Amino acid sequence: MRRAITGFSQHSGELMHESWERLKELLRKCPHHGLSRWQIVKAFYEGLTESNRQMVDASCGGAFMTKSEDETYNLFDTLSENSINHASLHSYERALGPVKKTRLYELRRRGESNSRVEDLLDTLDQRLEQKLEQKFDQLMRESGQLPSQAIANPRNNPPGFYQNQQNDQVQGYRPPPRPNAPPPPNSQQAFV
Repeated sequence: MRRAITGFSQHSGELMHESWERLKELLRKCPHHGLSRWQIVKAFYEGLTESNRQMVDASCGGAFMTKSEDETYNLFDTLSENSINHASLHSYERALGPVKKTRLYELRRRGESNSRVEDLLDTLDQRLEQKLEQKFDQLMRESGQLPSQAIANPRNNPPGFYQNQQNDQVQGYRPPPRPNAPPPPNSQQAFV
């Protein structure tokens, strides 16, 4: 057992927290191993894969071997907890198997496609809104203009009183007679 502890090495594909728990299990099985805490920490560090060693070095500021044995032991506990809490998608996909990986990839791809479609719809909405505003402004400018040719006042109405002769004929509207004004030509025939 002691040789398994001092010659400890991380298995291929094993996550850091799994390795740390495996080493602690070896220590529990062999309580009288006679190794100091520093020897245990050193054996674990040297048994890690290169990428995990680099992560440990980066976590402690680049100088792992200058830390005390308690600091390094606590660092491994912290890194192990973080590794558990932030289980990578890779290990999740590995547990799902190849068929589920494909489905997960498809779902991820659909999500990306949906976000692209949403972006395109947002752009289209903005352009449509701009075009509608331009058309509205154009219509407002055109409808606010007076006719270029003034219509003569055919009935001698007071100045400023505008009559649309065409409207009168269509709707059958006749203005009321004005006092001291000659009667319209058609109304004389009605009184005779």
